[in-house]
Amino acid sequence: MLDAILSGLSALIAGFSDLGGANLIMLAIAGVMFYLAIAKDVEPLLLLPIAFGCFLVNLPLSEVMHADGVLRSMYNMGIENELFPLLIFVGIGSMTDFKPLLAEPKLLLFGAAGQLGIFATLLLAAHPALRPGSGSRQHQGDRRLHRGHRRLRRSHGHLRLQPVRRPR
Repeated sequence: MLDAILSGLSALIAGFSDLGGANLIMLAIAGVMFYLAIAKDVEPLLLLPIAFGCFLVNLPLSEVMHADGVLRSMYNMGIENELFPLLIFVGIGSMTDFKPLLAEPKLLLFGAAGQLGIFATLLLAAHPALRPGSGSRQHQGDRRLHRGHRRLRRSHGHLRLQPVRRPR
């Protein structure tokens, strides 16, 4: 029993001898984040997990981020395949406080406008005619020029608008 305690203490001392300045700074930052999240109640849903991960990774002789470590496995399963960001946004969205919306329903228009903007951007990005190299925008430009629209022409070093003559 005494041997196990002594070997544990010697490993702890050896671990603290490997502790560098960068680890100390990050442990101090983790402590500040713990303090802000718990004592000051500043965004505890975000700061507590970040502080806990920062603390675990910077512990002396910690193997949590090595190839077979716990955090490395979680990183490979959740961050690389982008599952965790999705779950975080869905979770935070489900905890949204609807009291201001219920008190003033016209605020629903702001949320609807944001969703409409996201949806329109998605449709425009997926439209095949707007992809580079499709050529459809180039043909539309040619049609406009032939309909008598004006275009810029360089004349004696100055730019000026001139009508375009229709080809006959």
